[in-house]
Amino acid sequence: IITALFIGGIGNIKGPILGALFVVLLPELLRFVGLPDAIAANMRQIIYGLALVDAMDSIEIPDHVKIVGLGEATHGNLEFQDMKLELLKMLVEKYDFSAFAMEIPNCDGMKIDHYIRGEMDDEMTAEMIIKDISYPIYNTDSMVMLIEYMKEYNSNVKEEEQLRFYGFDMQGLGYDVECLENDLEKLLGIIPYEEDKKVICDRMEDLEFLRNPNNSLDQELAEEMIVNMNLLKEILIKSESLLAGISYIEEHLHTLDVCIQYIKYYSGVDTRDYKEGFSMRDSFMADNVEWMQTCEEERSTGKI
Repeated sequence: IITALFIGGIGNIKGPILGALFVVLLPELLRFVGLPDAIAANMRQIIYGLALVDAMDSIEIPDHVKIVGLGEATHGNLEFQDMKLELLKMLVEKYDFSAFAMEIPNCDGMKIDHYIRGEMDDEMTAEMIIKDISYPIYNTDSMVMLIEYMKEYNSNVKEEEQLRFYGFDMQGLGYDVECLENDLEKLLGIIPYEEDKKVICDRMEDLEFLRNPNNSLDQELAEEMIVNMNLLKEILIKSESLLAGISYIEEHLHTLDVCIQYIKYYSGVDTRDYKEGFSMRDSFMADNVEWMQTCEEERSTGKI
């Protein structure tokens, strides 16, 4: 349906009708000329892709729009994944959008972000990054191409003009907590307050506990851990000047907020209850998108 709308246009009734006819009749035309099914399927995807790329030129984004959303018919839908790259290119190069966000955990988004900004070992590749992503449906060539485009773009612009990549889900912890732990280790060597050092050492055990998805959280433990995550936030804020130049304080503060969301989600709701579980998760993801937009407004154009 979305393919038909993009190809035909949405400014009038005729556009979607012509787009729908194109989408429906193309497979029949390829079948009529006698192409084998496997080749016809590939040809159909190529033609759809070319038509979508051409349709991108007709899209206009008003100046006041800060967030452009692209949904999916189903998670992992190939046409939508291919469209994301072309849409991102158009938004970046024509409308000065500065960031890309996906419904993947914060830890995966941060790992991709560090990669496209050149903050990982040279041996790391986009394929390796995507292979480790929490949601296997995004382990695709399209995602690799999107990430490689962002990395290449960033290599040719100033730091303040670089693209950023975010994950706004809160269902998994990993690389984000690992980065936080690494900088807390650095902080232990320079922080002057013994009381704060003890808090950091004790709370790092909590972070390790949270990184293991097999660990369960009862209500009492969850409440204690939320208090502990807030203690770490207070220490980071107090120690910001000590970590200047070697740490991203805002990233770490957000990671701790995501830890709190994770704790509340896995201790406060029955995740099998779709209505209650999705309601809480959607609320957390909305909060995370707001945080991303605030970061981008301070850093760049604020357009995601």
